[in-house]
Amino acid sequence: MSRFAGRSLDRVYFIFLLCHIPATLVMDGQAVYPSWMVSGPLEALAEWYLNFLRDPIMAGVFAKDPTMRFMMPFFYLEMFFQLPCFVLGAVGLWKSATWPYSLTPDDRRVWPLLVAYGASTATTLLPVLQRLLFDTKTSPPLTAAELAGLLGCYVPFLAIPLLMAVDLGFRIAKLLGGGSRKNV
Repeated sequence: MSRFAGRSLDRVYFIFLLCHIPATLVMDGQAVYPSWMVSGPLEALAEWYLNFLRDPIMAGVFAKDPTMRFMMPFFYLEMFFQLPCFVLGAVGLWKSATWPYSLTPDDRRVWPLLVAYGASTATTLLPVLQRLLFDTKTSPPLTAAELAGLLGCYVPFLAIPLLMAVDLGFRIAKLLGGGSRKNV
């Protein structure tokens, strides 16, 4: 029997969380790492990505463009709040964790954390997509293929966390709705 039997969305969330960890550590983390940490392979990967998709958001962040300064709180949020959520959420969805308590596969204590993570990540992506689609001027303009590639990179980081927040929020509401309600 599969570990996620009957919980196919949890399997999607688990895989997404695992994929989000290296993306954060390897690409987005470069915005907040001290300069001595960003060299060699990390720098080469960022350069390849920027040459391949011409991402105006990340190019502006890496170049320290003042118009992209609004992104810095999002990177700190990702590194210091979302990254721990990826790890704890993935462990909680997988089977068990030794901290703070032993979790079982169906333990629901990880759900509020994943709702917070999903809402935080989706909220972060809205201004990024708005900036990408409506406010960023590149020279030469992005091709349709480059824009499609960028949307292919960014939209899953909006859609899946938003789905996670809504789905797990409804699951929590269903659990809490089992009690009697008092009229106010």
